[in-house]
Amino acid sequence: MISHTALVTLNEAKFNKPSTLPFTQDVQSLHQLLEKTADTAFQKLQETASPQSYAELAKATLTRIIVFNRRRAGEVSKMPLKAFNERDGTSLHEDVAMGLSKFEQKLCSHFSRVEIRGKRGRKVAVLLSPDMVDALMLLVSRRGTCGVLDTNTFLFARPNCQSYYRGQDSLRVYARECGAQNPEFLRSTHLRKHVATLSQILNLKNNELDQVADFLGHDIRVHRDYYRLPEATTQLAKISKLLLAMEKGCLPNLQGKSLDDIEIEDEINMTDSDDSDPEESESDDEALAGAAGNSSNAGVQKMPIESTTELPEESESEAETENPRRGQKVSWSNAEVTAVMKHFKGHIAKGKLATLTECQQCKSAEDPVLVRRSAQNIRDFVRNRGISLKRKTQSK
Repeated sequence: MISHTALVTLNEAKFNKPSTLPFTQDVQSLHQLLEKTADTAFQKLQETASPQSYAELAKATLTRIIVFNRRRAGEVSKMPLKAFNERDGTSLHEDVAMGLSKFEQKLCSHFSRVEIRGKRGRKVAVLLSPDMVDALMLLVSRRGTCGVLDTNTFLFARPNCQSYYRGQDSLRVYARECGAQNPEFLRSTHLRKHVATLSQILNLKNNELDQVADFLGHDIRVHRDYYRLPEATTQLAKISKLLLAMEKGCLPNLQGKSLDDIEIEDEINMTDSDDSDPEESESDDEALAGAAGNSSNAGVQKMPIESTTELPEESESEAETENPRRGQKVSWSNAEVTAVMKHFKGHIAKGKLATLTECQQCKSAEDPVLVRRSAQNIRDFVRNRGISLKRKTQSK
């Protein structure tokens, strides 16, 4: 009876609790402060080897590694000196390199990897950039001069004792000094939940999600249960679409689509006017397209065309859409149509809607052919083509 009451009390205390995820701007401010502090401390320790300059560089480097790798503070703080000295320095295997892009191959040669002991004895990895390795090499070379005992086996050892610098304490100090709006959210636990939660926006596959969980040292079941998008966001943005579709009776039209594919504004009129035709509506809201594309505009790969369905040729009347704001027709050139069809031929054949992120990736990949088209323009084109193809198929 006591334990049940205690669990109920703890759960009820979390009701209506606001999200504690850190903001990207605060994380960037912390990164900039740490980089500047580490560079200054590195120069001081090179010029004058003192316990004060050693401590400043050790704390800044320790905090940088925690923030960059989103590791638990205690794991990095307890990193053994032996693990750093025995870090993997072998070159990338040629057979493995064949399956990686040139950018990924450069990253493999750019970063160093150190394996340490994580929670519950799990093996977790720590990635080190070249400037981090240089700072750690300098710390190791100045250990004796700055009073670090030979019997101290920790990489971030404190002078004249057997302990180590606490990463959580250093992170708390730098979070207050960086000028963040919410410094209390810049903690290792919050940063880990931040990267695990926002990684879902990338629409990772199951094996990629396993890789993220393995790097963070999570059990995949715990990762899925506790590191999802905030529940309030999921219900407001995802479940509300399903409820609106059921209320308006258009759920049969959404058969075979996932929650991410459902776009209520295409099926339900969200405005006061009812005389807009979805086949002739085209929005040129560049701001919306830019906001959707800023999160993933690097490393764009062309989507393979899986469907071999031959689509009918488009007439000039179908290639022109009327912009209700300007009252003029914007004609799609053959090059623009070919560029969009290269990416979304399968979507059109299956009647699947394209997301704004996919459209932004298409726009970036086909630059400068689609330079005068926004992501919303491309999305409307794919939708209209799908509707047109569906009508032609039904008429036959």
